[in-house]
Amino acid sequence: MLQPIETKKRRKHAPEETRAQLMRASAKCFAAVGYGRTQVSDVTREAGVAVGTFYVHFTDKEEALLTVLKGHFEPVREGLQALKVRLKADRSRELAGSLRSVLGFILQQSLQDRDGFLAWYRHGHDVSENADRLVMAYYGYLEQAIAEELATAQGLDEQTRSSLAQGIVGLLLSLINRQLLTGEPSAEEATRISLLMSLGGVTAARGQPARAIAA
Repeated sequence: MLQPIETKKRRKHAPEETRAQLMRASAKCFAAVGYGRTQVSDVTREAGVAVGTFYVHFTDKEEALLTVLKGHFEPVREGLQALKVRLKADRSRELAGSLRSVLGFILQQSLQDRDGFLAWYRHGHDVSENADRLVMAYYGYLEQAIAEELATAQGLDEQTRSSLAQGIVGLLLSLINRQLLTGEPSAEEATRISLLMSLGGVTAARGQPARAIAA
């Protein structure tokens, strides 16, 4: 008995898949040339869809940028929350080990989303009030995560921990940016550099050389 011949239908992307394509294309364009120089037509060309399709999913280019920023920030926040729960449950944890875990997680998550990171770190400032608000909130969250780990070190008041955390986050993000653009330093070395800076701030309280603590 002959089997019915199946007609090959043209594959259509589901709305969720199309939106994801546009998000990836937006991130790639923003990372490459910046928000201001990116046109909607650049995004749709990169995504392989019609310009009209863009406006099915986003009101305008700013909404696409905000979506890209949230898509990069939220996994880091969620992952850090889960990591901090595990670290708090480990009663044997030490400052160096917990800081290494937090710094390493932020670095690895950022490296996994190259375009998302570069889109906000290099080109996501002074774009709009909404974008600036998201970026500043993300900075604040990272600084808080570091400061909370520094709280386990004796001899550091809240203001000192906050100032130190700001410097650590700034250094870590600059190292990530450099690694993505040049391939150096390695992820392991970037984590170690950031860790040494972190521990350098608590050297006086611990009474030990920072390098000895990091070993």
